[in-house]
Amino acid sequence: ASSHSMEPLSSSPVLFVGSEFWRFSLLLSSGRRAGNTTKSKAGIPIGKQRRLIASLLNQRMANRSSYPKSNDFVTHTVTMASVCWLNVKFEKQRIEQLEAVADELGLAFSKEGFSNEGPDSTGINFFDRGSSPKFRNTIWGDTDDVGLGIFDYVYTSGSSRNKIACLQTVIYFKSDELHLPQFKLSPKGLIQNVGNALGSPDINFSTHPEFSRKYQLDSENETAVRQLFQSELLDFFEKQRSSVSVEASGNRFILYRRQSLVSPKKLRGFMAEGFQIFQMLKSAQENSENVRRENTVKEESVLFD
Repeated sequence: ASSHSMEPLSSSPVLFVGSEFWRFSLLLSSGRRAGNTTKSKAGIPIGKQRRLIASLLNQRMANRSSYPKSNDFVTHTVTMASVCWLNVKFEKQRIEQLEAVADELGLAFSKEGFSNEGPDSTGINFFDRGSSPKFRNTIWGDTDDVGLGIFDYVYTSGSSRNKIACLQTVIYFKSDELHLPQFKLSPKGLIQNVGNALGSPDINFSTHPEFSRKYQLDSENETAVRQLFQSELLDFFEKQRSSVSVEASGNRFILYRRQSLVSPKKLRGFMAEGFQIFQMLKSAQENSENVRRENTVKEESVLFD
């Protein structure tokens, strides 16, 4: 008889990872967490599903010491394969749902990127970040007065050994009715506050301290931006609860949330938010132009008097 005994199924690392993977993926796909019978209507966001499954697998594997370390490579490989499988699965679901949204809105869709030339990035520094930028899951078309593009923007940052994939959903607006100065508006965080303390440029408004506390506002043309950001526009952004970023230049602006993919179910709400900002910028622009005209008339009257 052979002196080698067969490893019990319960202690097989491959079978263990496989069974745990299916257990957690089934729980998450139904919108449930272990030990919680309350089902969320929206389910758990895709990104959180991936991170949760990977974390749970790693935790469960760390707690098992019944198999030899020689199996570590196998278990790691199976875990990574499981996570990759989930990425493919959820990306496929996202593509199908986004395509359905585009169809309902009467807009074009492509999972590979824009079939035309894509957005004009001139003056918008967002598109200069990182390397290897890609447009994915693009939705585009024209409304009455706006050219619209919605896409997942992916780029890599960091050194060659520590590369990080950065991605977020971006809405791009283009309209001949806009003549905006270049600016970037983003929510303040620890990095921005430290930078401000060290002297990084930030356009503040003494009349609206809450706006200045919440947002970092940068521009190459501070005078024009101050003329644009009058009380109405400052009040609007002060009241916003979402951590939205806006970058603008000329007849274009983009809207995004830092490092955040918008789920297909929330895309219409994100678009509505974008159109509201479009209307606010257009109104602020008109007010700014009226103020400039009034100042010009006053200056001319002084010269002729």
